[in-house]
Amino acid sequence: MEKGKRKRTRVPVGFEATISVGEKAIKVNTLNISLNGMLCNTNSRFQAGDQCRVTLTLDPMVKISIEGGISRITLSDMAIAFYSMNEDSFFHLKKIVEYNYGDVDEINKEIIINKKAR
Repeated sequence: MEKGKRKRTRVPVGFEATISVGEKAIKVNTLNISLNGMLCNTNSRFQAGDQCRVTLTLDPMVKISIEGGISRITLSDMAIAFYSMNEDSFFHLKKIVEYNYGDVDEINKEIIINKKAR
């Protein structure tokens, strides 16, 4: 997996998510996800810079809710940066990344490094 300038590991996963901007809500499919953001299929109803809420439904009883912003939109995809989430959402998101990456220690190192950089 290529990280480039990214500070977090992205894993290729395909979840259905709901992106809400104001009163508008659309369903998208994730292409990849990290602890800092996600890439999903695009929708021209939104614009780069829009503040949004991302909701990932893992099962009927478990939903991840994340505040974020649309960082870019192309003809084929939309990148969303994550700004804040509650502890339960972070726990589930971290487990998704760990499971799909396969190296729990590496993901934990990223969290420690990010905390020190703040």
